[in-house]
Amino acid sequence: MVTGPDRDDEELQGLGDDLDAVRRRAPEPTATGDPARDPEDDDLDELDRRRRGRGRWILAVILVLVMLVPVSGVFVDEFDFSRSADEVREQVGSGDPLLDAVMLVRTIGCDGQVTTGSAFALQIDGEVVVLTNRHVVERATSIGVRPLTGGPSIRVTDHRISLNRDVAVLEVPEDQHTPTPLPVADRTALGEAIRIVGFPGGRPSATSGTVADLSGDRVLLDVSVQQGSSGSPVVDADGGVVGIVTARTSDGRGLALGIGEVVAAAGSVVPPRPC
Repeated sequence: MVTGPDRDDEELQGLGDDLDAVRRRAPEPTATGDPARDPEDDDLDELDRRRRGRGRWILAVILVLVMLVPVSGVFVDEFDFSRSADEVREQVGSGDPLLDAVMLVRTIGCDGQVTTGSAFALQIDGEVVVLTNRHVVERATSIGVRPLTGGPSIRVTDHRISLNRDVAVLEVPEDQHTPTPLPVADRTALGEAIRIVGFPGGRPSATSGTVADLSGDRVLLDVSVQQGSSGSPVVDADGGVVGIVTARTSDGRGLALGIGEVVAAAGSVVPPRPC
């Protein structure tokens, strides 16, 4: 028979054995003093690190975009220019010389304002002449042109104007751009089909219509034009230039100076008055 004290000793011994078993099952401490980690916890930490890394990358992109906000309009304008140029190529035909003859004109005036217009290369007596309207460049301190076919803006080195016609001649460095000149049309007829390629709003655009009226040196066009179309060539079905867009009527139709007057004016241009 077991006495009371002996029974108590046995119970205490049993509790001690149970405690040792619990200790053996407990995870060993790590070198840092933290409990041993389950492999699944490592996977969760790796996922968390990836999420934090992705978050930092997204934040960096947002910061870059915020920094670009002041100049974002430049990129939007470039995108619109390229897209509009592609549309014009589809309308006119990728091999048409008209595409390589026209240029966007951008000027800074004496008052600091930036304006745009159109220009084109014309062959006159075997010479390539770049033409636009006098009112586009007359009071400009800086002039640049950009081909529809792409590339950076090209600084115009000199320009001259006609004193009695809305015509100006631009000097474009040949080593930077040599446009394909358009020929002078043999004649202009009432009802003749015409095309206009220019830069209304600073973007390439192609429109077509007919000659609605011939009155003196003016050609009324049955086609609408917008601001920025000034200086665009009016081309017939054979690719010859019948005039240069100079203005529009109250109902939005284009007015052009006849090609005979354009050629005569180009031969008598003079330097403009300084600001």
